[in-house]
Order: sequence, then C-alpha cells, then structure tokens
Amino acid sequence: MVQASLDETLKFSEIALICRFNGFLPRLTTLHSWTSEVWKPVIPDANNSYPYARGFFIVDFENPKSRQCILDFGPWFWENSGLFMKPWNPSFDPSTTVITSTPVWVRFLNLQFHLWNLSSLKAIGNAIGKIFYRCPETEEYARTTYIRIYVEMDFSAGFPAEIQLTSKDYVWNQKPDYKSVLFICRSCFETDHLAKNCPKASQKNSARKNHNRSTWWEGAQKEHYTIIKEEYS
Repeated sequence: MVQASLDETLKFSEIALICRFNGFLPRLTTLHSWTSEVWKPVIPDANNSYPYARGFFIVDFENPKSRQCILDFGPWFWENSGLFMKPWNPSFDPSTTVITSTPVWVRFLNLQFHLWNLSSLKAIGNAIGKIFYRCPETEEYARTTYIRIYVEMDFSAGFPAEIQLTSKDYVWNQKPDYKSVLFICRSCFETDHLAKNCPKASQKNSARKNHNRSTWWEGAQKEHYTIIKEEYS
C-alpha cells in the first residue's frame, strides 16, 4: 500500500506543474478556458487544473513530454500577468514559498533607432534582468514607436529607473517602462499590498517593539531601584 502511494506520487511529480500568475487570481472555470485555448496549439492532449493555496494552482498533463513542451514554449501571460511555473514536487509548500522573480514585459519608448537590433536589446534586457526574447511586433518598425522585450526580473533587486547605454564616445540614458508590471511588496514579494502595509512586516515590527519594550522596562526597573537605593542609603 505504501509503495503504491509512492509510485503515484512519483508519477504525478513527472507530469505536474505548480503555477501562479503574478498579481492575478483567475477563477477555476476561466483558468480551464485559458489553458485549453492558449496551450492547445502546443499540446493537443488535455490537462487538468487544481486550485491550491495563496494563488498557486497545479496543472497535470497526460505525459511528461506535454509538461516539458509547456515549459519550453513559455513564457506565458494572461494579458500583462506573467505565469510562474516549475515542476511540482512533494516538498512544495505554498505557505513558505516566496516568488522573487517572474516574467514581465518591459517597454522602451523612444529608443534610439540604431539600438533596434538583437545584440543591443540583449545588452539592455540583461542589464535589468534576464532577457528571453523580443516581441514579434518589434520587427514591424513602421507599426510601432517602442520596443517590448520579455525579461525575467528579480523583484528583490528592485527595478532600475534608468539604464545608461555606452558605445565609444556615445552615451544614452534609457528609461524602461514598467507600467504593465503589477506592483509587488518589497518585504514579502506578494502582490496584493505595498511594503508599508505588509502584514508580515507589521508582525515582525510588533514583535520587535514588544521585545524592545520588555528589555527597556526591565532595565528601567533595575536602574530605578539602584537610584532609590543610593538616595536613601
């Protein structure tokens, strides 16, 4: 019985993904529709989605090959919300897992035309994160006034407000456009609040204040007792 359970766990770990959209919690019905529509051109076989805690959800596939196709053909987005994905394993704990990086689209408005090439875009993208590819619309120069690239960014490192591009004696300061990126708490890396309103940070500060007050009060009592003793000795 125990061996059978272990075999099922091993099989599930080979065909399942743990996923979460950045700052977006879709309903299960719409999630099924999204996976069916968006992933169907990549994998014709069916997949199942199961809600999990803290916005995570599990997707299992018919075989490991289908799961690997979804990983290889990413990144995946629901509008501007990037999809975090990694192979599921039995030790995954949603209550302690912290997502510090996620795929995002970054736009560069008014980028100098001579920088509209793959080598320059790679340098720009890698300056703020890890570039994966540029949007196909970038090839159609006559139809757009900006360049958009897909970058995996580390939220804990912050978002650079400006990038300095240097080529020989030429220097150009380029500002990335993060308007499509949902805000994220710099304390716990969740997306439903800012750092100043972080509940986890508040708990830590409260515990620290209580500790400091307790230490101060004990010290004050000792000091007060010593002073009284000296005055009336």
